[in-house]
Amino acid sequence: MKYFASRGVVSFSVQYRLYKGFSYINNKELSAEENAKLKAAKLKKYNTDPADPSIADIVQDCEGAMMYIRKNAKQYGVDPQKITSIGDSSGSHLAASLGTLARDEACSNAVVACSSISDLTTGFGPDYIKRSKGLEDKKMEDDPDRLKRAKAVSPIFNIVNGPSILVLAGGNDWLKDEPENFYKALKAKGVNCEYKVYPKAQHAFIVYSYTASLKEITQAVLDIDAFLVNLGFIDGSSSLKMPGSNTKDEVVTEINEPFTGEKVLQRKNDFPEYLTISMKVKFPQKFNGTLLQMPGTYGFAWNVNNGGHDFIARRMRMRGPQVKFESGKWYDLVVSLGEDKVVIKANDQEVTIENKIKHTFTSNEIIFNKKTGAVIKDVMVVGVAR
Repeated sequence: MKYFASRGVVSFSVQYRLYKGFSYINNKELSAEENAKLKAAKLKKYNTDPADPSIADIVQDCEGAMMYIRKNAKQYGVDPQKITSIGDSSGSHLAASLGTLARDEACSNAVVACSSISDLTTGFGPDYIKRSKGLEDKKMEDDPDRLKRAKAVSPIFNIVNGPSILVLAGGNDWLKDEPENFYKALKAKGVNCEYKVYPKAQHAFIVYSYTASLKEITQAVLDIDAFLVNLGFIDGSSSLKMPGSNTKDEVVTEINEPFTGEKVLQRKNDFPEYLTISMKVKFPQKFNGTLLQMPGTYGFAWNVNNGGHDFIARRMRMRGPQVKFESGKWYDLVVSLGEDKVVIKANDQEVTIENKIKHTFTSNEIIFNKKTGAVIKDVMVVGVAR
């Protein structure tokens, strides 16, 4: 929302009722038979509880929001013929519903569906459609009314040749083929649509600080921007820049003189997204602190003490005695922050941490020697070629 506001776009965050879902946790003090009876009773009550909103109710909440925005378009400075619904995962289902199930004033003029859930008849979809009375133990294919209700709230079964739709997908998404199937169905119906795949991205890749690298998220935002420019919904070029990549290894900075206190290297712009940091270190008799840190969401912290170490970054962690330091001894340290892995070398010790989400290490600061009391010298920071 902040990004598109910078592009002159009015954005709204739509609030809607949440589907409660069904769950049952076994009571360890009861037998399997007793748990099964309690679970069945709870499921029966769940399927007849009128207070629990259905998926159709939630879609109606979003339709109500769309109609409210159109009705008050002048007040908010909105063009009522250029309204785009954008969502991710379950929000993608709702955004796509506004371009398929919705009609007339409740319908979007364009849709951006990220990690799209479009078919509630398969996969985990049936879990969100209540079972029909008397058929609580039946599968969806044996419950015609339930199947009908599932199709009624599945965008893939309600496509109209109306709004333009951009489908964005992660190559490593656990949804597997659902976004592609939605795109193929749109094409078959003659809808003006586009399909983008980010090969290394997982589910919910559009969310900052979640599963995707900064580069993947930036590319997705730029693709959405370009889609809206092509539709004539926004004008001009985006000021958003991709994180820079080095074409060759490049020394960013060096510190040759020894130091014992905390030292901060700071740049006006961010350091390169992948780095190798090398230095010589000698620890005091007792130490416990942060030897290296790049602050911020896309940074990391490497904590050390007499017993071992603890490396922490987004969805990455390794702690324990894999790397140990003796006091009064010089160590040649190399920390390589790469796209596929982080490698830490200390003399003859070496550990590897897999970078599963291709985490980019982006910050404009590197902090050395925070409360460790170590002697550090011959520091070199190198941007790694990609």
